[in-house]
Amino acid sequence: MNSASEAIHYGVPMICLPLKADQPLVAQRLAQELELGVKLEPFDFTSNELRNSLEKVLGNNEYQNRILELASISRKYNGGKNAAQELDDFLNDRNKKDKKVDLNDCLSNCSGNGECVYEKERYLCQCLKEYTGSNCQINIEPCFSNPCRNNGTCINNLALKTYSCECFKEIEQEKSLFYGYNCEFKVDICKNETCSNHGVCYDEKNEPKCKFFNYYLGEKCEICSSEILGLIRFIENFFYRKS
Repeated sequence: MNSASEAIHYGVPMICLPLKADQPLVAQRLAQELELGVKLEPFDFTSNELRNSLEKVLGNNEYQNRILELASISRKYNGGKNAAQELDDFLNDRNKKDKKVDLNDCLSNCSGNGECVYEKERYLCQCLKEYTGSNCQINIEPCFSNPCRNNGTCINNLALKTYSCECFKEIEQEKSLFYGYNCEFKVDICKNETCSNHGVCYDEKNEPKCKFFNYYLGEKCEICSSEILGLIRFIENFFYRKS
């Protein structure tokens, strides 16, 4: 359930492979009832099924829209920080009888993300706003988990407790080749490349390249091989003599 909750919080559609315990119930709930992803049988699926499932969750915007709606609710209530604070309060209550906390221990254990303060007859770590926990060891910035894919840059919005992704683009590019909330989608490089109808286009380092059929050559498969040219001449001569 922890992995599923994290995926929902960061708006990532899922492919579920339930193995044991509560996982089958969680997978059924996510995939079949909430439609936030696809469920596969963990010991009985093929590579084609896995590829088709990936294409389905990445190519169908309905999955993305549904999970982003739940993600906004998850971020709104800030469950991670509240849970960490509850644990902190519990541990502090257990130890409040022992108020003689070593100042040196406090100074060395704020993780570099806060400062040591004297409060209620003991030394505590006062965390920077991006951190929480008894030792300021928990980063609560939305970008901390690196949600932006394909080398995208994550931009924190601490006021709304959310983030946005600036998709990566080369210096010479006017527009990024990637798009989507997490820069998870890529434009079709081969959309306008026909390869002269004599080959198939493929993406090589973000450039459209042509793989030509037999008997064709050239960068765009535009050149007929000597075999094809010979055949054309033979047919032309045959009909010329016949006429």
